Amino acid sequence: MAKHNDIGKQGEEVGAQFLMGQGFTILERNKHYGKKEIDILSEKDNVVRIVEVKTVEEGTSVSGEDNFNRDKRRNLRHVLRLLENDNRYEGKRLQIDFLSVTLNFTKREAHCRLVQNVSEDEIG
Repeated sequence: MAKHNDIGKQGEEVGAQFLMGQGFTILERNKHYGKKEIDILSEKDNVVRIVEVKTVEEGTSVSGEDNFNRDKRRNLRHVLRLLENDNRYEGKRLQIDFLSVTLNFTKREAHCRLVQNVSEDEIG
């Protein structure tokens, strides 16, 4: 597995643990909707959240936010519209959240930053 894929998987695991520690329930992980994938589907306070996780290694010149581009946000909006028609989520608010994870392998530490209810132009 390529290093960036391994970092991404580790970041998603750290992200899921972070969210659970914040009181979120993880509904699904790495769920496909056609050709589009969501990293984490979670719920908290009767809000179903599509959580996009972007992970970087500390010390790199690129941030997680840099990788959350307009195309990715557009794809997540498409999935959100699909979920709006799913009766499992009837009566619940749906939103897109962004979770940036920075990993420091030397110190075995991670830093997470959650941005809730991302608007179309908020990040990237």
